[in-house]
Amino acid sequence: MNKNSDNKKNILRFYKYYWPICERWGDVYNTLGMHIGYYEKDTKNSSEASLRMNEYIGKLLDLNKNQPQSILDAGCGIGGTCIYLGKLYPNVKFTGITIVPDQVELAKFFSKEKNVKNVDFFLKDFTDTNFPSCSFDGVFALESMVHAQNKKKFVEETHRILKNNGKLVVIGQFQTNTSLNPLIEKLYRFTLKSGGVPNLISVETFSTYLKENGFNNIKIIDISKNVRWGLTREMLISIPFFFACIIKKIMKSKKYDPLKDTDFLLGISSVSVVLGLKKTSKYYTVSATKSNK
Repeated sequence: MNKNSDNKKNILRFYKYYWPICERWGDVYNTLGMHIGYYEKDTKNSSEASLRMNEYIGKLLDLNKNQPQSILDAGCGIGGTCIYLGKLYPNVKFTGITIVPDQVELAKFFSKEKNVKNVDFFLKDFTDTNFPSCSFDGVFALESMVHAQNKKKFVEETHRILKNNGKLVVIGQFQTNTSLNPLIEKLYRFTLKSGGVPNLISVETFSTYLKENGFNNIKIIDISKNVRWGLTREMLISIPFFFACIIKKIMKSKKYDPLKDTDFLLGISSVSVVLGLKKTSKYYTVSATKSNK
């Protein structure tokens, strides 16, 4: 099995067991958001923060209610951001893609339930979409680019399908240059794998990929403080599940498979706190424009 197929298997497994977590601990049927929220001083709760993240993306893409545009959500989850922005911008056509079949079906169901008609969803890989070149005015990837085995290939495909002067917006985790001792390094890699993330790259490396592939006007914003409360909330919820997983491991020994345990996927957030203290990663917004050549 090659790295790409193995990575896809990990992603599909993660979202299979992550969905029950969203149902139990998130306001997912109201927000349709599986992403971390964007917190500002007056943000009241996690649900509002989730919707504000959607609005933040709309601003970064320079969307206009009166201007027809075509926007791709690269890694759309269950379609929440597309559906929310589809209501705000009725003249904009939103297309969402994901490699998770169940997510496509849920996204189509929720868009019909919400009666949002300017959205569509497809089962596609954002590193090889088969869309015609120069198809979209904008592309955004909200916490999804991290799942790509080859981040450079994601940039290349995005550049191909964007129109000239089209805009790319990526939001998510990027690796810092912090050095780790062998134990923490092993814990770090396992934490990434459990979330269907094959690797992280630095924001500097990603910026280099953008420049090499014809993007300009690259803007990088550290939004770690805006997602801190969301991560803290996840950590507080995760603590009892972390200890529950330890007990399961002791009792079941080798028969226990943590990657098939929803409690483990909750509990692993506690480990993320340790990694956060080591500053292994930060949350960034990266936006760039396809050069008009």
